[in-house]
Order: sequence, then structure tokens, then C-alpha cells
Amino acid sequence: MNHVYEGSLTPLLVATSGGDLNVVRLLLDHGADPNLGAIEGKSALDIAKEKGSREIAEVLRQHGATRWVPAAPAEPTSPAAADPKTVLEKVRRAMNAHDLEGLLALIEPEYESEQPAHPDRAFQGREQVRKNWGSIFARVPDLRADVLRTVVDGDTVWTEWHWHGVRSDGTKFDYRGVTLFRIWNGKLMAGRLFMEPVQERKKEGPYGGSP
Repeated sequence: MNHVYEGSLTPLLVATSGGDLNVVRLLLDHGADPNLGAIEGKSALDIAKEKGSREIAEVLRQHGATRWVPAAPAEPTSPAAADPKTVLEKVRRAMNAHDLEGLLALIEPEYESEQPAHPDRAFQGREQVRKNWGSIFARVPDLRADVLRTVVDGDTVWTEWHWHGVRSDGTKFDYRGVTLFRIWNGKLMAGRLFMEPVQERKKEGPYGGSP
């Protein structure tokens, strides 16, 4: 199922290249690795997007597909600078400094973002990150990003966050949740966000329940 043929080809790559949705589903359901192998440096997800095969791309995403590897930078990043926790700390500092350019410098140009609880918010590309965080920085002038817990699993860093502040209109900005960022060569290449607004506590009477 995950055999790699000469030239880094896999059965899944061949099926994706041929646009065969049924075979792609069959292979994935039987354990095919959606990130294994490449055709001219392109992953199965890259190929599906290039061919405009939206259904195949969505099925691949559902099974954990991301880009294979981004293009290597002109100057290799040092191991220390590429450490996932180090990169995550740089992200946190950029958020708290409202340093949009500093934040974008830590993100791959073809960064992929998805929010499983909000599928319509998925996007690809660093420019959308610029729009999203530029808007947040403008609307929440005192934004703070606190890291509560961090766990590194290979090239993925799991982080529990608390993003909070007060919007320009005086309303509270209060989000908690978890993010999973895949990091390669010191940059975020893909993210899965599970961030949700914190529900305000209801006032209770002297004996519990509503007053």
C-alpha cells in the first residue's frame, strides 16, 4: 500500500495524478500514507490542487495530507533555530509585539491552514495570514498570546493557547484552544487550529443556578 517505486512514486500518487477519486479513497481507507513520495517534488495534495481535483484534495486533507516539503531556503537554518519550541516561542513573541512582518517571516509562503470545526475557514497562502492577523492586531490593540502547554511530536508542535485582550469597541476578545503546527526548517508549513471563544460565566444566585 505504501510501496515507493523508482522516482518516489506511490500507488496513491498515481491514482491522484490520474484523477481517480474511487481508487484514492480505497487506498487511503486501507492505510496509504497521503504524504509519502512525490512527483517532481509535488505531493499528492499538490497534484490534486494543480489539477483542480477538489474532491480528491478534500479526501486527502481528511486523511492528514499536507505539502510534502517546501523549497529549501538559500541558507540552511541552524538546528537550534529550527527547533519547534524555539519557532513557537518566536511566533508568540511576534504576536505579543504585534509584529506582523516578524510573524510572516516564520511562515512558509504556501502555508496551509484548516479549522476542523469550521471547514469554510480553510485556506492556503501566507498572504491570508497577513490579512487575518493584520485585522486582529488592528481590532485588538492590547492582544496577548499566552502559551499554556506545549508538546512536540516529530515535526509537529501541539500548543494550548490563551489569546485575549479588549477590542477597539470595548468588547472582550477571549479565545482558548489548541493548535497543531507542522514546522520545517524553522517555519510553519501547515496548521490545524482548534481555537474557540471563551463562554462567559452565567451569574448564579446564592444557592446556585440563576439568581
